[in-house]
Amino acid sequence: MRLRIVIFTAALVGVALAVVGLVVERVSVAGMTMDLRWMSWAIFLCGYAVCSGANVAYFALSRRDLRKMMWRGRNAPEDGTAALQAMLASALLEHLRNPNWTLASILYTNVGFGVYISQLSDTLFIGVLAVVMPVLSITVFGEFFAQATFLRYAGRICYLFSPLIWALKWITSPVSY
Repeated sequence: MRLRIVIFTAALVGVALAVVGLVVERVSVAGMTMDLRWMSWAIFLCGYAVCSGANVAYFALSRRDLRKMMWRGRNAPEDGTAALQAMLASALLEHLRNPNWTLASILYTNVGFGVYISQLSDTLFIGVLAVVMPVLSITVFGEFFAQATFLRYAGRICYLFSPLIWALKWITSPVSY
């Protein structure tokens, strides 16, 4: 539970820093000038990867298997693995009760992160690199690596990012519900 709170807090702080990087651009600290746009670009790439991986992982989970896990954990001791799996399954089933809302909010957020990455790339890179770098980074880190990792550990990672997905659902609810 603590790790979920840390992930949610880190995501909020990361998005706040990314927005600051978009507005401020450069900061001077101890005589050194730092370009905050690079930090924003990295944070938006991580956000894109989380949305891309969550898109695949949430719908790779079987509702039937999650319900079985909940049923097994009903009469299990509270400190056992069956009880822990039942808690995990109940949290994930909440997202899958309305799968259209979950999918739409993840996709809208994913598109938003992709747009911000491409806009930032236009200011960070010169010429052809402004097209090549976002395409390569999104393809390798945002699609292949993220989806493979999220699929391999679908239940655990979806449970960890569950509060973040709830926040995304409520933020995009005017257009995604």
